[in-house]
Amino acid sequence: MLGDGLVKNTLIKHVKYGLTRLAGVNAKGLFSIYTLEGKRLTTGAKRNDFRLLTRLNFNYRNGRSSQTYEDWVPCPKIDD
Repeated sequence: MLGDGLVKNTLIKHVKYGLTRLAGVNAKGLFSIYTLEGKRLTTGAKRNDFRLLTRLNFNYRNGRSSQTYEDWVPCPKIDD
């Protein structure tokens, strides 16, 4: 939780950088904004500089989810 109900890895629309993700907040209350690929854009974004879109449930790198098919493990089968 980053304060004001904001959560890390939230997809946002920033006025200058466009579609980005929220990564953190510093002691001054300014937000860190990253690209979807993980490159830091700024550490000085103000709350009224962006609009919340949705919560991301994964880290997005190079156009792929951080969980790949090889990492997927099926749930064990439960016998009735």
